[in-house]
Amino acid sequence: AAARVLLSREPAGELDLEGWVVRLNEFLGAQGVRMNSEGVLGTVVDYWPVDEEGESEREARVYLDGSRRMASSDAQMDARICILEAAARTQPPQRDLLEEGVSSSDEAVRWTATRLLGVLEGRREAGGATPWGNDHWSELPASAVGTHHDDPNYGSNPPVPGLK
Repeated sequence: AAARVLLSREPAGELDLEGWVVRLNEFLGAQGVRMNSEGVLGTVVDYWPVDEEGESEREARVYLDGSRRMASSDAQMDARICILEAAARTQPPQRDLLEEGVSSSDEAVRWTATRLLGVLEGRREAGGATPWGNDHWSELPASAVGTHHDDPNYGSNPPVPGLK
């Protein structure tokens, strides 16, 4: 969420992917992790609604209660993934960051960038817009993959830093 707020607030094209990772880490360090942001980001389009062959085995996390995103145990790689997810959702999408991600040495970052570009270019399916709300996932059955029912952090996900 913090990456999405940063990319939506600051001018596109000023930083490369590595610059955004540094900026995100600075932002999180300066703002702390827990601040209220209810209703700030509106809706999220599900850019990973269906698993293509072999994708169900990938480690994923809920993305802003409306989608999934790839996850990495390496905090810096995970930050890159978050930035790419945000870059795909800015208006207009920041394709330069996504194209940079396609060249990453990290497989998870490359796959994320490729998937997001595929959605933006119509080569992959996108789901509908879903509200980013207090308990959106509660309407889904407990067996649904990627819902709060299988998220050990459900209920403790921090709001967007820097917003009250």
